[in-house]
Amino acid sequence: MINKLKTLCKLTQDELIDKIKLDFPESILLKDAFNNISGILLKSNLYDGKKATLVAHLDTVAHQPPFDIRYLPDGNLAGFDKSGNQTIAGFDDRAGVFAAIGLYQKFPEKFNILFTTDEEKGCIGASNIVENQDYIRLLIENTSIFVEIDRRRDEGSSILNYVTYSHNLSKGLSKHLQNSGFVEMEGSYSDISVLMEATDIGGFNITAGYENEHTRFENLNLKVLKKTIEFLSKFRIDFVEKFKSYYTPNPVDDILKNNIQNGKATDKRCVDTKFPILYGEGYYVLDGEYYRESVDIDSIISEVTNHEYNSAEELYDDNDDFYYYTVNDDIDMIYDNIISQEYYYDTNGNFNNI
Repeated sequence: MINKLKTLCKLTQDELIDKIKLDFPESILLKDAFNNISGILLKSNLYDGKKATLVAHLDTVAHQPPFDIRYLPDGNLAGFDKSGNQTIAGFDDRAGVFAAIGLYQKFPEKFNILFTTDEEKGCIGASNIVENQDYIRLLIENTSIFVEIDRRRDEGSSILNYVTYSHNLSKGLSKHLQNSGFVEMEGSYSDISVLMEATDIGGFNITAGYENEHTRFENLNLKVLKKTIEFLSKFRIDFVEKFKSYYTPNPVDDILKNNIQNGKATDKRCVDTKFPILYGEGYYVLDGEYYRESVDIDSIISEVTNHEYNSAEELYDDNDDFYYYTVNDDIDMIYDNIISQEYYYDTNGNFNNI
C-alpha cells in the first residue's frame, strides 16, 4: 500500500498522466480547445449503467516531487527532500488518486474515476471539461453521484469529514454519511463544485486524510484514509439511487417566488407546482403544496394524526423534516424507509414507490 502511494507522490502531473494512460488502456482523454489534457475518465467497458464517479486531481502545489516519503514519529506519513528536510509531499491530492485507483480496480462495477488537471490553479481542468457539451453528456450518462476524495482532515485530529459546498444531498444520504462516522464541515470550492453545477448531479467531497496541505509540514493520517476507503468500499449504487441525491441551485424559495409572481400562490403556500418533493431549508410539503415554516406545524401534525388528510401520513424527525407515505403502509416499514426515502410525490399528486 505505502509503496504504491510513494510512487504516485514522486511523479509530476505529466508523468502521472502518462502512467495512468499506460496502466489503464480504457482511459478516455478529455482535452481542451488547445489539445491539452483537462481530465481522464476511467470507466470499465464490462459494466453498463450509471456509477459513482470518483474525482481526484492530478496536480499538486509542489515545485518538484518529494525525494522520499517516510513515517513521522506520530505514525503519519510526510515528504522529505534530498537533504532530509520535511517538504510538501503532494498528498493533496495524491492520496485521493491512490484511493480512487484502488477502489476502481476492486469495484469496477460501481465506480468510475474522473481525474482532473490543474485544480490547484483554480479548477482549470474541471472548468475546461464542462465547457465541452460532449463531455458533459458523457458524465451525465455514466454518473449517479460525484464523490471527490480531496478533503483535508481537521488539524491535529482524526475526525472523519465531508463537505457538499451547499449543493444539497438528500437527507437520507447525509444521514448515512453521519451514521458512518463522518461529520459535515464547511468547504470553499473544489472540482465537484464545477462538475455538479454543470451536470445537475449531486455529490460530496470526502476526507483523504491529509493535513497542513500546501506547506512543508503536510502529512497524511493513514488511519483516516483507510476509513474513507472502507466506507466507499461498502458504498452501494442502488442505495445512492434510492437516496436520490439532488443538486439544487434553485431551491424551493425560487419556486415559491415564481408562483407568487404568477398569482399561483400566497407567501405561505405554493399550489400546483408540478414538481416532486424538494427539500429546502424552511419549507415542507403537505398534500403536494409547499409551505413556509411559519405555518402552524402543530396544527398540521394534529390534522394528519387525526386523518383529516387521508391521502398521506406524515412523519418527521428531530429537525422537523417532513416525509410522506400512504396511510396504508406498515408503520415500521415507514420508519425504516425514512432514511432511504424510498417514496416520492409525483406530479399527479400520487405517492409512488421508487
